[in-house]
Amino acid sequence: MHIELRKFFILHIVILVSLILVSCGYNKRLSNTSREMQEKFGAEKSEDFCQYGIYYFYGRNGFPVDYEKSLELFKDAAKMQNAEACDWIAEFYAGGYVYRQNYKKAAYWLEKAASLGNTEVYFRLGVLYEYGGHGLKANSKKADIWYKKASAYSSQESEE
Repeated sequence: MHIELRKFFILHIVILVSLILVSCGYNKRLSNTSREMQEKFGAEKSEDFCQYGIYYFYGRNGFPVDYEKSLELFKDAAKMQNAEACDWIAEFYAGGYVYRQNYKKAAYWLEKAASLGNTEVYFRLGVLYEYGGHGLKANSKKADIWYKKASAYSSQESEE
């Protein structure tokens, strides 16, 4: 009986440690492109992955234009709760890069960016919801909400 109780506690400790590691992000798998950036350039932070994603998107600093690699880097940065990366992923959906145009998914990623503190996406969300299209139904109520947030932020910023 004593051995079974010991196994029970060890099992629960292992489960608890696993849950803690997963919640801290240690179990988030990086794409091959992100691992490559880690090895070549020491990229570790979400901002690093975003920067290299931009290089691949525009073909800057000796990087070829490669939308797939760019998207992989932005997705890994988004896993790290990077608002700019979420904004970029929305651009992939809205602009039809890699994926077919899908404004519904673009709105999802812009809302995620907004929830992470990116106030620059408010107006674009208003436009998406006002006009709809490419899988997104027009919604004037949601458009008004985002336009009001954009206006309030713009007013607040101009007062500073």
